[in-house]
Amino acid sequence: MKYLTNNGSAHGEHVVLIAGDLTGAARIAAFAYAKKGNHIVVASDNDAAGLKLTEDLHARNIDVEFVHANADNDAELRTVVERTVAHYGHLDVQYLQ
Repeated sequence: MKYLTNNGSAHGEHVVLIAGDLTGAARIAAFAYAKKGNHIVVASDNDAAGLKLTEDLHARNIDVEFVHANADNDAELRTVVERTVAHYGHLDVQYLQ
């Protein structure tokens, strides 16, 4: 698991990318970051887990986006990062599992 941050903080109004299986620790991380008021982008090639997580976060009025991508593929992950930055203008935290 990798955890990267641009500014040392992941609390409120930051953009957080969570990529990987989106179950277990990654799912818990998504809810923890969302609880702090962050915008969440989730990426996985596990569509069922990604859509379920997105649905569960939307039900709590969390700003979340799901992107189908293989977190082990650098090119796909780079595309997700670029897409996230294009949408939000920045990316503060990457949680890669």
